[in-house]
Amino acid sequence: VIEHNIRVIAKAYSRINLSRLANLLNLTIETIEESLSEISQSGFVSIKINRSEGIVSFESTRSNEEILSDYGSDVAKLLHLMESTCHLIRRENMVHKI
Repeated sequence: VIEHNIRVIAKAYSRINLSRLANLLNLTIETIEESLSEISQSGFVSIKINRSEGIVSFESTRSNEEILSDYGSDVAKLLHLMESTCHLIRRENMVHKI
């Protein structure tokens, strides 16, 4: 039940104060930290705890397919930019007859 509630909170918040999280779940901070550690190890949600500031940061884990798709998209943008640059260089060469 605690894990489910933390996952729901992780969808709503990207950062939350540890004391606020404990208050929302009606648990102690120690219990919250243990639960966050277990969930983080399971791999469903990436969690970072800044104990000095008392802030919990949530990041959704991305699948390998999503990472590869983003990489492929970035490569395609880079190739398009290179093609546009080459076109502009060729045009300048033609204008100045180099």
